[in-house]
Amino acid sequence: AIDLQILGRFLALALWRKHCVDLPLNLSFCKLLFAENKRWEVTEEEIALVPDLANKVRLLRACNVDDLDLDFTDCTEDCTAEDFTPGADERVDLVEGGADIPVTEGNKEEYIAKLCEWRMFKSIEWQTEQILSGFQEIIPPQVFKELRALISPGELRDLLAGLPAIDLDDWCAHTEYAGG
Repeated sequence: AIDLQILGRFLALALWRKHCVDLPLNLSFCKLLFAENKRWEVTEEEIALVPDLANKVRLLRACNVDDLDLDFTDCTEDCTAEDFTPGADERVDLVEGGADIPVTEGNKEEYIAKLCEWRMFKSIEWQTEQILSGFQEIIPPQVFKELRALISPGELRDLLAGLPAIDLDDWCAHTEYAGG
C-alpha cells in the first residue's frame, strides 16, 4: 500500500513542480484519477487501450458463445493455455452468483459490460485509491478540483509524461521569434 501511495505522491510532485516523468500513463488511468475512482460508461476507444481486454471483447463478439461454457465470472489472473491448471485459478463473480449464470447469445453484451467494468474499475479499485490518496497528500483536493476544471485527463497524461514525439511543424507554427 505504501508503495502505491508513494507513486501517487511522486506523480503529484512531478505535476506540482512541472517535471515530466518517464512513465507513460494509460489514458483510462488518468481518467480514473480525475473521476476520483468513480466509474463511468466505458467506450470502445477506452477498451482498445487495454489490448488483452480488447482482444477478448472482439473474440466474444465475433463468435457464438453458447458453446463456450462461459459463466459470469472472470479469472483474477490471466494466463496462457500452457500455464492453465484446472481448478487452480481464482475466479471472481461479475454479478452475484455469477458462477451459476451461463453466458448466452442473449446476455453476451451484459457479460461484456460486466467484464469491462471488472477489468477497468473493480479489479484495480484499491490500487487506484492508494495512488489517489498519495496524490492528494501533495495536491490538496480543492486544488485538484480546480485542475480538473482546466485540463482533460489526456492533458494530465501529457503534462506528467510528456508527448511521445515532437511535432516540429506544430512547434514552428506556435512559436514567436523575438530579438533576432
